[in-house]
Amino acid sequence: MVINKYHKNSIPISERNSILQLLNTVFNESEKVIQDNKEEMCRIAIFDLDKCIAHGVGYIRQMNIDKYNFNAGIIGGIAVDENYRKQGLAKQILSIMHEEFDTNIIKHSFLFANNPNIYLSSGYTLLTNKLHIFDSITQEWHIWNWPNSMYRNFTHTGLPNGIIEFNGQNY
Repeated sequence: MVINKYHKNSIPISERNSILQLLNTVFNESEKVIQDNKEEMCRIAIFDLDKCIAHGVGYIRQMNIDKYNFNAGIIGGIAVDENYRKQGLAKQILSIMHEEFDTNIIKHSFLFANNPNIYLSSGYTLLTNKLHIFDSITQEWHIWNWPNSMYRNFTHTGLPNGIIEFNGQNY
């Protein structure tokens, strides 16, 4: 297996097509996850020969809770081929993302999980704060307790209570 890290949408065409295949299989959509995005910090893809078997993207965004402003990381597009699950590939991707977050002075990281139990061992806990977040489907802003939203602290400063100004959509 080979782990590739890409910065700012620098994916070669052959690898991009393999990533798209994985994302279509897992999410039944891919272009949304792989499109150019100014918030994208890095993308991790794990290959078995020419086949992408795992994928994830890290984004950076400024957020705040009242007067507490912070750099936040957002993890999105975590996908693992069903034949390669339960091998720790998602955890490997998160570990690489966390190194990138440390380098970029991220205080808190957020993700939106289909299965939250997968992320507990990587230091994520369920988020109790409400989010002021943009819904890309309805094109409206909402204040929600997003189901299965999770966060992880990267400093000794915990996440304060209050509504998180997410300043955009989730990934």
